[in-house]
Amino acid sequence: MAQTDISGKTCLVTGASGFIGSYLCNELKRQGATVRALLHADAQGDWESSYTCKLGEEEIPNHVMQGVEIIFHLAGRAHSLSDNISEEQLYFKSNVIGTLDLLKAAKVANVNKFIFFSSVKAMGEECDTRLNESSNPKPLTMYGRSKLEAEELVLGGKYISAPTVLRLSMVYGDSDKGNLPKMIKAISMNRFPPLPKIHNKRSMIHVKDVVGAAVLAASSQISSGETYILCDGIDYSTRKIYEKICELMNKKVPAWTIPVSCLYIIAKIGDVLRLFANRRVFIDSDKLQKLIGNSYYSSSKIQSELGFSPKYTLFGELPNIISNLK
Repeated sequence: MAQTDISGKTCLVTGASGFIGSYLCNELKRQGATVRALLHADAQGDWESSYTCKLGEEEIPNHVMQGVEIIFHLAGRAHSLSDNISEEQLYFKSNVIGTLDLLKAAKVANVNKFIFFSSVKAMGEECDTRLNESSNPKPLTMYGRSKLEAEELVLGGKYISAPTVLRLSMVYGDSDKGNLPKMIKAISMNRFPPLPKIHNKRSMIHVKDVVGAAVLAASSQISSGETYILCDGIDYSTRKIYEKICELMNKKVPAWTIPVSCLYIIAKIGDVLRLFANRRVFIDSDKLQKLIGNSYYSSSKIQSELGFSPKYTLFGELPNIISNLK
């Protein structure tokens, strides 16, 4: 496996103050890289210098790119369960135009390496088969479509000589944001419904493994022009996650469960309420799909080509996550 040392490299990280970005900057500094942050708003973190720019809305200052050798592009509009037509342009502006502006600035500055953090949503979900990099992308959401369009710019736009796309499955870790912390908090307050044993399959990956894979891709020549899916290789059932959280919180798992048919009826009611209230509700069809639907993938490509090996599993990390949420 042909590699170069990332130590001494000047790295630009967009979205550096975010959940993944903060872990990434810390690891880059630990490995001896010089970290430069491009932020939406001023923030403190593990970087030597920082600049603010609203990608997709503002021009990127020329001096931001000076001396940069590797770009890690994390910034963008995150997936929302309350997508509506009015948000489509926001996804396009942030995820597509923002990425295009960054690529153009990188080309002018002769930056060679570009690591783009995409999502498995660019491929699509709700599939009963395991998807891999050769699967035909069929994104179902505005977010997924915007990520796929940005991927095409990164790999096919000829702005960068060594671009790499990382498609992330659900990322978890020590954070109070996201679906997993919400689930844990709901269970702790006895407000989470006892799901039926539907044996669905969902892929996940720890934030530290995401960072490890990104640094590995950035320090490899093999990764140029490639797309890699990131997950830990384990298929997680929502029911099993629910049972494990109950066990760790010393809560008895109810003997009864809510029938799937009832969940669908409740979700349809939630759809109507969301439509009229124009805001998120406790459960709707989107959220139900997150609970009982399939979304599972293969990460064998990055494992075989780059030697990536996940170090963390959800069930191994749940005790720490639950403890930190208390």
